[in-house]
Amino acid sequence: MNDPAASSLAAVLVKESFGERCESIARILLDQGSSRIDELVRESGLRPKQVQQALLVLVQVRLSSMQCRSTLFFLPKGIPTHSVSI
Repeated sequence: MNDPAASSLAAVLVKESFGERCESIARILLDQGSSRIDELVRESGLRPKQVQQALLVLVQVRLSSMQCRSTLFFLPKGIPTHSVSI
């Protein structure tokens, strides 16, 4: 998201509705765009299971989506990345 004020407001709304873990993941996705789970783990400082749970909540309420991108010819299923749409 290009507008810092809108990103900050969206992050606050996510925190109030779904908690700090979801807010942390949403903020990273808003700031950096699509990210892999390992990147979200590294950036957030959360455990992988916590990141997965936060992403599950964000996907269930349609604030996040998952896409598989095959960027390398030897990865037939692609690399799953997550993005947020607020």
